[in-house]
Amino acid sequence: MGGAAVITRLTFGRLGTVALVALAVALPLGVWVLLESRSRYTRDAGIREGRPRGGVSSAALTVGLVAVAAVELAALLRGS
Repeated sequence: MGGAAVITRLTFGRLGTVALVALAVALPLGVWVLLESRSRYTRDAGIREGRPRGGVSSAALTVGLVAVAAVELAALLRGS
């Protein structure tokens, strides 16, 4: 999430709102992955009951990272 914010700050001058859109995608996905990880930890540690999620949070994290990487690539290509 921090990396997405830094990349948005660095590429906002070149891409404008496109950089903000990638941040708007990455931040909620990052928060969701954080909450899912915490839930999985408490379930695995035996603190509370729960059901396995099946890797959906990993896929969401991948989508967020791809969005941030696409913004950085677009900024690099536009700057040259």
